Amino acid sequence: MANQQLSDKLSVLAGVRLENTNITATGNQIENEDDLQGKTTRESSYTNILPSVHFKYDLNPRTILRFAWTNTLARPNYVDLTPFIDVVTGDDEIYLGNPELDPTTSMGFDLMGEYYFKNVGILSGGLFHKDIQDFIYVSQSTDENGAYSTNTDDTTGFDVFQPLNGDGATIFGAEFAFQRQLDFLPGFARNFSIYANYTYLISSADGVANEDGDIRTDLDLPGTAPNMFNGSLA
Repeated sequence: MANQQLSDKLSVLAGVRLENTNITATGNQIENEDDLQGKTTRESSYTNILPSVHFKYDLNPRTILRFAWTNTLARPNYVDLTPFIDVVTGDDEIYLGNPELDPTTSMGFDLMGEYYFKNVGILSGGLFHKDIQDFIYVSQSTDENGAYSTNTDDTTGFDVFQPLNGDGATIFGAEFAFQRQLDFLPGFARNFSIYANYTYLISSADGVANEDGDIRTDLDLPGTAPNMFNGSLA
């Protein structure tokens, strides 16, 4: 990592992160929720190189513009990587782990403006864009050949749930935040502060399989919402 002041108003922070991941996971093969059929162990490893560059420009002592190019990594949940098979006969459902899951990677661009009040507080807003690869979603399909049942001669018709990697996704959004100490109020009320933020985003995801195994494109990224709002009083 290197931090350099390029001028009186402009500075840059640049760096690169190298991460190596090694995973050993052991999962149970369970029938009828409590009948242990055996165990399976799988191993995997991967290395990620994640560079980033951040620029900060001071318009004045209380107003700052920021631009960032970042690369990030999100590993799968540990339970999703476990090679387990759980057959829930009473619900006609089968749950599978997936030790072949790849981590989700993202390249992002952010442009942000910040104004700091004289007292404790900030007003900020910005735009962001993310290019995501190998996002993870839960696939639902039907076991048509009994492959996951102890009776492999019959069609079970069970619903099969398993985490899978999608192909890729893009996100574009805007975010705004406000934090203010209420010291302009009289008496005890001046000890309070408020915080609020709002995010609007548009997403598009490819490579999501439906129940029939057909690959769908141009969907909303699973797990996202177009409008998100948070607020607090302290």
